[in-house]
Amino acid sequence: MSNVTSIAANPMRFPDGKTVVYCVGAQKGGTTWLADYVAGHPRCYMPPMKECHFFDTRYGFDMQARKVAIRNMKRHLDTMLAADNFQFGQKLAELQMAAQRAELFAPDDRGLAAYLRLMTARAGDATHLCDFTPSYATCDRTVFGFMDSLADEARFVFIMRDPVDRLWSQARMASKNILARNSGADFEAAAHKALKHYLGNYQAADLPRSNYRRTITELEAAVPRERIQYLFYEKLFTEDTVGMFCDFAGIDHMPADFGRRSNEGTGLDMPESVREMLGSALKVQYDFIRERFGSDAPESWQWAAAERPQADNAHMDSAAGAVPARSEGGRA
Repeated sequence: MSNVTSIAANPMRFPDGKTVVYCVGAQKGGTTWLADYVAGHPRCYMPPMKECHFFDTRYGFDMQARKVAIRNMKRHLDTMLAADNFQFGQKLAELQMAAQRAELFAPDDRGLAAYLRLMTARAGDATHLCDFTPSYATCDRTVFGFMDSLADEARFVFIMRDPVDRLWSQARMASKNILARNSGADFEAAAHKALKHYLGNYQAADLPRSNYRRTITELEAAVPRERIQYLFYEKLFTEDTVGMFCDFAGIDHMPADFGRRSNEGTGLDMPESVREMLGSALKVQYDFIRERFGSDAPESWQWAAAERPQADNAHMDSAAGAVPARSEGGRA
């Protein structure tokens, strides 16, 4: 992480007079819905892609976005090779756009310049520049400090969702990739497979995207508390909460469309055995949120499951894998 310190002193920054709003997570916590609200606000600018993945990729916390950018360039190059003379110009333009996206992930000043350009080139008169990338929750205090240093006015928003519900929603989202790779695979089995994959690499309480305690600790070590806002998914879809967000960001409050959901996953009930195992394994996160936020934390969170004895991942692997036996075509 030594390169963070040297780059933090770089004179390249956001323009004076602009407020930068970073939404740093959590995944499956309503960030896309809030980003859509912000994108429709006349004082805000959101780049073409909601998730820039600049800081998490630049400092090695999540390299998936760079891999995707490289695959996209390869795909566009392949289409160029197959294009006739009439299509070649258009395909070349598409490849150039893909290359500009990949330029974000250059590790030197070129990458930082590309990020600042992405966030400002088409912002027009917008006073607020917005980067909503949930995987920034995996960053550390050095990176949060660097993010803060790039603007005269920066705001950080962190949305939390009941840890058990968030993790199950993440598993259901990941199951789409499993289904795409396995024709005829079963959605329920794929969701359990994704959950077992997460738990096989971490203790549940230490999963990077579920570790609210770590994110909050690292964020507050680098950014003044008055420039951080904590929201809860379970309370997000109300005018009161949207109004609090607008006040915090410094934008006029506009009515929100609460009938619309963004990036909503496919529904699937969680087995009670899995719910109880995850609840007890995530107890340290529940305890931290209860102590940190008190009555501000949603009553609907699954505190009861967290009161049970701590579970280990071996037990969770067994519970998460407790799906009925399936035919050959139904295995993920």
